[in-house]
Amino acid sequence: MNEIKSLTVLLLALAITSCGQAPSADNSRAESIASATGQESEAQVAGSSKPNPDGVKVVNRASSASVAQYLCSQSDSGCKSDGDPFVASSEDEARWLSQHGYPSKEEFARLRLLTPSQLEAEAVSGNGAAAVMHAKKVGMQPGRFSEGVLKLHEQAVSGNLYAYYGLSELYWRNVDNKNLVDSAAYLRVAYLLGDWKAADQLARFNLPQAEMVAADRRAASLLSSFSGGMEPSRRPMQ
Repeated sequence: MNEIKSLTVLLLALAITSCGQAPSADNSRAESIASATGQESEAQVAGSSKPNPDGVKVVNRASSASVAQYLCSQSDSGCKSDGDPFVASSEDEARWLSQHGYPSKEEFARLRLLTPSQLEAEAVSGNGAAAVMHAKKVGMQPGRFSEGVLKLHEQAVSGNLYAYYGLSELYWRNVDNKNLVDSAAYLRVAYLLGDWKAADQLARFNLPQAEMVAADRRAASLLSSFSGGMEPSRRPMQ
């Protein structure tokens, strides 16, 4: 009887010791890793977040809206994609325009109404089209032509092909620095870097053959020096 009683006491003591035992090294390590990486238990995640079954759809809608701004609307009978550098005839072309700094027609009209300081603020926030238009306005101010060209060069080497349109316009419109050959040459560079619609804009110059040859030669020089070695990115064709 005493032996049975002693065995019972021993088993009870072992059970109490096991319950009070410190966590194992593996458990401690797992808890430390979870704490360090900010991982939460399933219960914590469920309690702190709200279901959002439409989350993915929201992203898709935003992406579609970004693409749609470059596409002709069925309600806009005057919208034509052929030759218009700001209009796309496909979603692939619309994405290309967005990636290379081009504004949509509506965005272009909006930006034209902004002051230089407003354009600069949008440029700082990452709006490539605003950066180009800000640089053009800077370059049109007396004594600031070179500053405008420098800003446009910075945009061009960053991959903003729309900057070449800005450079062409600046060399066309700035009276003190007007240079039709350079103006045509920058559009030719845009063409060589993949924007085939730049050729349509270039045709409007109607320059004599000798000046067009000079513009082509100037473009070849700019492509190897001014563009910073940028690889061509072909504008999609339907």
